[in-house]
Amino acid sequence: MKLGWDHKNGFNRILRSWKTTEDPSSGDFSTKLETSEFPEFYICNRESIRYRSGPWNGIGFSSVAGTNQVGYIVYNFTASKEEVTYSYRINKTNIYSILNLNSAGFLQRLTWIWKQLWYTPKDLCDNYKVCGNYGYCDSNTIRNCNCIKGFKPMNEQEWDLRDGSAGCMRKTRLSCDGRDGFARLKRIKLPDTTATIVDRDIGLKVCKERCLKDCNCTAFANADIRNGGSGCVIWTGEILDTRAEGGQDLYVRLAAADLGDKRIKNEKMIGSSIGMSILLLISFIIFHFWKRKQKLSIAIQTPIVDQVRSQDSLMNEVVVSSRSYKSEENKTEYLDLPLIEWEALAMATNNFSKDNTAWTRWFRYCLQGKVT
Repeated sequence: MKLGWDHKNGFNRILRSWKTTEDPSSGDFSTKLETSEFPEFYICNRESIRYRSGPWNGIGFSSVAGTNQVGYIVYNFTASKEEVTYSYRINKTNIYSILNLNSAGFLQRLTWIWKQLWYTPKDLCDNYKVCGNYGYCDSNTIRNCNCIKGFKPMNEQEWDLRDGSAGCMRKTRLSCDGRDGFARLKRIKLPDTTATIVDRDIGLKVCKERCLKDCNCTAFANADIRNGGSGCVIWTGEILDTRAEGGQDLYVRLAAADLGDKRIKNEKMIGSSIGMSILLLISFIIFHFWKRKQKLSIAIQTPIVDQVRSQDSLMNEVVVSSRSYKSEENKTEYLDLPLIEWEALAMATNNFSKDNTAWTRWFRYCLQGKVT
């Protein structure tokens, strides 16, 4: 039996749950194949999406646990103008298996005597859009919800409370001028395929080039992972409902600033090196002129200093004594003011020259009370 669309007859085969385990009437849960460009199964609670299988990757539905664990079940997916269907067959005559959607909304594979082989959804990360746009869920991390590289939480406060439903936003806007690049996310459940463009005739290299030329392109991946990968899937809307287990490589478009691009790093390093070299050169030139100015200043001041020192030495070496004389009353009196020899004065003032420096030195000594 096939699940999915029969375009020739115009109807869609779906699985619907029982109302309860005891009541076989139609329940609230159903699983159906959406025939977008890249078809996948959804489990819905009435009209609300509960779970998404991820697209068919050539081997199985990427996020359905256990679909590739047994060798006696052969899965088949057909996408053509006549039909988009999924089916399976058992290649061992002594094994029987059924696919069942139970009343609680779990899709199960049972083997005779109806032992559960696998089921889905199996954990929090299987819940549809649990980490919002540009977020991915990882059941092995404490917080579960994480932002894709190049994105940050939309609401930091809710994120800290482990509520990632608001999703993430870009750190840097895309330039759409050829400088954007791609971050490779390994083994990730591919995003919701509602807004995708599929070309099964081109490879990953051409797919990347095509994505870069389209400003609406947000990510790309192989359509089929068999034999090293083939085909091209381009996402033109927001990336949502991804998880970090059991999928395939996804290339998410980022601004160059968020890529850690080696070329950009090299340009920054070269720019920094040139800047440092220029700064060192300017510093060397300034130091050279400063030293030259210092030497010139010392050379000019040396004669003046020597002259001042000569005068200081002269003034200090002059023996100034108080002279006594006898007054008319034959009393010996001493002058209160010291005297200086004429020769010393002439030498101190550079022979009474018009040089202001010499006279200035002389008057300073006078004011200090050394001579009169």
